[in-house]
Amino acid sequence: MQGVRKGTKRFNELQATASKYLDMISESNKANPYYKLYERYSYTWGEFFQQDPQKPPYHLDNIFAKGFRRIYYQKSYFYRPGKWLVIQLRKSKSAEKMRHWIEERIPEERMGENVPIPKSTIMKWKFEYIENRLDTIWETDYSGKNKLEIKNKQLTMDYVMKYFKEILEYNPNMFQGDNVYLWEKAAFIYENMGDLAAMEFCLRTQAKLQPGSSEAYLNLGAFYYGRGYHQKALKAYLQGLTVNPRDEFIYHNLATLLWDEGNYEIAIGYIDQAIKANPERMLNYKLKGDLYFNRMLYQQAVCQYKKALDMNKDSMSKTFYCECYCNLSIALGMMQKKQEALEILKKGLSEYPKDINILMSLSNLFIKNFKNYKKGIYYANKVIEIQPENKYAYKNLVKCYSELGMRDRTIWVKKKFEQIERR
Repeated sequence: MQGVRKGTKRFNELQATASKYLDMISESNKANPYYKLYERYSYTWGEFFQQDPQKPPYHLDNIFAKGFRRIYYQKSYFYRPGKWLVIQLRKSKSAEKMRHWIEERIPEERMGENVPIPKSTIMKWKFEYIENRLDTIWETDYSGKNKLEIKNKQLTMDYVMKYFKEILEYNPNMFQGDNVYLWEKAAFIYENMGDLAAMEFCLRTQAKLQPGSSEAYLNLGAFYYGRGYHQKALKAYLQGLTVNPRDEFIYHNLATLLWDEGNYEIAIGYIDQAIKANPERMLNYKLKGDLYFNRMLYQQAVCQYKKALDMNKDSMSKTFYCECYCNLSIALGMMQKKQEALEILKKGLSEYPKDINILMSLSNLFIKNFKNYKKGIYYANKVIEIQPENKYAYKNLVKCYSELGMRDRTIWVKKKFEQIERR
């Protein structure tokens, strides 16, 4: 507003109009008169287009004459969020002069890619890297891979852990909700690699990020138990119970661990705690039945197996229900209740007609308890129809044909049994 004295009415009018134009630039590209400024003028005007002193400096003609092609705002620039002023200049002497004028007044570090990418954006990229790398490793079977591919897996996990720690230090809230289970996934991968120290670090970090949850301790105990480190497993489980004293899964696992250690009474106590925490879970009654069964306390085992079988059945627990039917029949057989044992297995077979364990249990029951070798043959052959190389079924056939005096048949099935056993 050269030549106009500050504070005068004319100055104020020009200033108000200039503010209006600046507001239009800020509002939207549609309302911005400078957004496609170049479209208003012919390309041939170029150098010959001069400023008009009779028009205000923000007038479109004067802006174009100064070398501007476009002026507008955008919300980000090469992953750098913010309100970015974009200035495009024409190819002209006036534009070159304007370029130098701008560069002299705006610090270089505030222009374009000289502005650093925000740390939040970098951490977001690293988080995405963690997700993608963990998914790739999780879905890849490394059992048949060469040493170089296994080494690459280790190097990838080194980067993953480096980024895990950086994100954790920068903003732990990035691991809120389901994102916390990335630590669990990493722990599973490290356990598979045999790196138990890294596995434990991941799970203990998960535990800190999930106050009040014992999930991480449950997995930590299970990993150590699976590797034979019973004392470390016991410590992890007990720590989990201090966080959540009603975790039935930890009680269940503790009972299994203590049973293996020979602490039978304590094991029973822990499985009772699991049942108290969730009286509707079938698996807890089955485990208690197994504990009694293995100690040859068959009456108590029968009671627990029957409770387990009274639970609502679901497809996920098929194996456990079949085991219940089989163990319950054995326990009843040991108590000389062979007819009840037979009825139990028939009921199980009606629910799971192709379960090999139930069919084998029927064959065994008829052979050992009823001395009914024809029925023993019948159910052994049913097993072979489903699983042709089942050596236990052939072993039963050898027994049955031998007891029935069928010498030729006995020789044939015995040869088959020996062939299978040698493989």
